[in-house]
Amino acid sequence: MIDGERIGSISRVEEKEKLFNERQPLLDATWEHDADDLNKAFQKFSTDKSVLVTILCARAYWQINEIAKVYERKYNAPLLEKVVNELTTMLGSLLTGAGTGLSKLLTYRIMPQPERDAAMLKDCLDVMSVDDAGLMEILCTRSNVDLRQAIFAFNQVYKRDLIELIRSKCTQKNYRDFVMKILDCNRDEDNIPFDPVTAKAYADELYKAGAARSFGFEPEPFIRILVNINHTQFESINNQYPNRQLLKDIQAKLGGDFQLAVMTRCTEKYEYFANRIETALRGYISSDTDTLCRILGCLSRPDCVRVKLAYNRSGFKRTLDEAVRAALKSQSTYQNACLMLISEDTSVTPTGSDKEISEEENELAREAEKLANNEFASYNAEATQKRGEDIMAEKRRSWDSGNRDPQLEEEDRLLSFAWDGKGRFLDLAKLNTTFRELETADNQLAMMIDTLPDQMDAQKMIYKTLLKHRYETEGYVRTYQRHIQALKDFSARRDKVMKDTSQTIKRK
Repeated sequence: MIDGERIGSISRVEEKEKLFNERQPLLDATWEHDADDLNKAFQKFSTDKSVLVTILCARAYWQINEIAKVYERKYNAPLLEKVVNELTTMLGSLLTGAGTGLSKLLTYRIMPQPERDAAMLKDCLDVMSVDDAGLMEILCTRSNVDLRQAIFAFNQVYKRDLIELIRSKCTQKNYRDFVMKILDCNRDEDNIPFDPVTAKAYADELYKAGAARSFGFEPEPFIRILVNINHTQFESINNQYPNRQLLKDIQAKLGGDFQLAVMTRCTEKYEYFANRIETALRGYISSDTDTLCRILGCLSRPDCVRVKLAYNRSGFKRTLDEAVRAALKSQSTYQNACLMLISEDTSVTPTGSDKEISEEENELAREAEKLANNEFASYNAEATQKRGEDIMAEKRRSWDSGNRDPQLEEEDRLLSFAWDGKGRFLDLAKLNTTFRELETADNQLAMMIDTLPDQMDAQKMIYKTLLKHRYETEGYVRTYQRHIQALKDFSARRDKVMKDTSQTIKRK
């Protein structure tokens, strides 16, 4: 069975590699075309911002990274620098040193994540009063890896120790202790809930530390329990908490920046971003469009869609599309850029998918694990182990009865001894050697029987691994096939647009 799975996996791996090699030239041609289109947009008297939006807001981050490499190689200028220079207005530069909202949005899309987050952390900290909401937005929503990379980038680029800087800026003790724990980058990212017993113990401890008290609260349990849990674990605790009101009690008992940090950490990420956007766009005087462009510019396109879905189900009496149109009605290009990021239309992307590479790989791995588990469920380990034990027992009986395996002819010969008529064996030394070999063989068989369960477990794991590898490889094959077809379709549509445009110009 396993040999068959292995052979099947090898043929699929070959198909996967073949499709990968077929896809790569199509990708390279697409990035070349995108780089050329961007350069043409820059060359116009007034930069064609719609081209920048169409490309930079309809590509995944890994695709933008490839485009930037091609652009710099062909035109000897960093794409990020070119976008900033072209879209920064003279007035904005003189007054604030910053670009327009569109410039910021596209800058966030192009910048590598570590340097981008480091720059935003600097903006939060290099002010008279720390932007605690912005600081928590970054620290509480990034993965452990992303946060470590941002810390390293900050230390390298700005020649300052980020952790010590935050420690000095956060003056309130509970808040500072909570943030320092976040900066350890040890959040549980497995999304596995606590078992009911553990969840109940944590719920009781948090209740006694907060809501059960008439005055004040005990901060230590809130810091220790909540700082590194994921939202799934938080929900498992909340399910065991009285009336499932843990968030409400946190709001009621905790205060100030400590409350802000704990609430940000415990709220589901996309729901948190949706609330941040709603607060920003419902400003009493004017909309805080910087928050909108920072959130959408720093998220992948699929994550932007998840924020939109969270926003639309949050009861804000309008959709996110409507909110964006209202807030940016006087900035049409900027509006189109934000709407494109929250659009679920993947046909505007060359591969027909706007997922990041890591996201696609994780999805394929999860799907392969699920399929392998379903098929593995039919694997009867007990019957297989019983069959193996019966084989071992039969071998032992063969030893005892003298029925030797053909491979044991040498032992049979040694057992052929003669009687000399005087009560002695003719070849006692040879007989002793045979007995020792028989005893050794018997011990080896006994050891094989003892270790058989471990061997069967190992065999099961090999089988399951092969199943998962097969399904994962099949997933890659299907993904590459979709990418290839989408790239061909995308190229054909772009060629048609160019041809139609050329014919229109000729007629004029």
